[in-house]
Amino acid sequence: MNKTVGCLLITAFFISTMAIPDACKAGTWDSLTLSGDFRYRHEMISDDASVDDGGDTYTRQRQRIRARVLLHANVTESIDFDLRLATGSDDPVSTNQTLGSGFSSKGVQLDLACFDLHPDRMKGLHIVGGKMKNPYHRPGKAGLIWDGDLTPEGLAIKYKSSMGETGIFLNSGGFWVSEIKTDSDVLLFGGQGGATLEIGAATLTVGAGIYSYTEAEDNLGQDYDELEGLAELGFKFGNVPVTVLGNYVVNSAADTEDTGMLAGFTAGKRKAPGSWDLKILYESLETNAVYPEFTDSDFGGGGTDAKGLILGAGYCLMEKADLCATYFLNTKNIAEGEEEEDYNRLQIDFKFKF
Repeated sequence: MNKTVGCLLITAFFISTMAIPDACKAGTWDSLTLSGDFRYRHEMISDDASVDDGGDTYTRQRQRIRARVLLHANVTESIDFDLRLATGSDDPVSTNQTLGSGFSSKGVQLDLACFDLHPDRMKGLHIVGGKMKNPYHRPGKAGLIWDGDLTPEGLAIKYKSSMGETGIFLNSGGFWVSEIKTDSDVLLFGGQGGATLEIGAATLTVGAGIYSYTEAEDNLGQDYDELEGLAELGFKFGNVPVTVLGNYVVNSAADTEDTGMLAGFTAGKRKAPGSWDLKILYESLETNAVYPEFTDSDFGGGGTDAKGLILGAGYCLMEKADLCATYFLNTKNIAEGEEEEDYNRLQIDFKFKF
């Protein structure tokens, strides 16, 4: 047996059998919560830019896994701490590991490490610091501006409250994109605000945001001052929850190819066994619209300069276990003067949580 594994097993045995003082049992240990998720994915990618030796478009087949484990601690009534490990590499927008590299070991990275200060005297206020979940609201959890796996690094302030029947939210943050030893750092400063209104049996959420990067031109040849608008309308069609959504962004620092938009709807909700959901979205993202390293890594192969459909469906097979499929029917190189290329991507996922 590997010596390291043996030592870990022996250590775990002693920890599990030692007598823990009652004070610790009622305090420190009870404040910890362990959770996680696992995803097994089969993926097929057909990209006009990828051809075989005969010059024909090659369809790539691969299987990937994602595993994440989260340790949550209630330090006090006003302070929480999260620590999450995830598979992946140093890619900021992916925690996937591709199978088929000679059974080699797969990397595990620090995905979250942050505190959440929420004082009782200011209900709805959260001050978060470290490597954190994205504090900005994403309509329909879509990735026009932010990929779902992105975990920014820095400080954020989030606030939720209500004025009568209207809910309001404010999200702001300052983040270190690149710390450069001998030059100016690349920083991201952003703010987002919005309101949620009850309109009869429907719920309307509207909001706007502004995200500005410093020194981005030196790194990517383009400055980014992104202005965002968002809207979501939720209602029930019979017993089925439906959300119609839209997201728009323009980079005011760019001279051309500066806009992005996303529109579509989601229906259903995966919760109990036998429940389902689906989505149909259309997205167009011009070359200079958003910071390209942080947008959806799947749409158009990642980055910007693409347009097309995102089709998805999911089904809850059993408690905490889902089967999902997502199809990207996209076109790359949409800027004027470029030669457009088709990009199709099918993802079939088995997911479960614990």
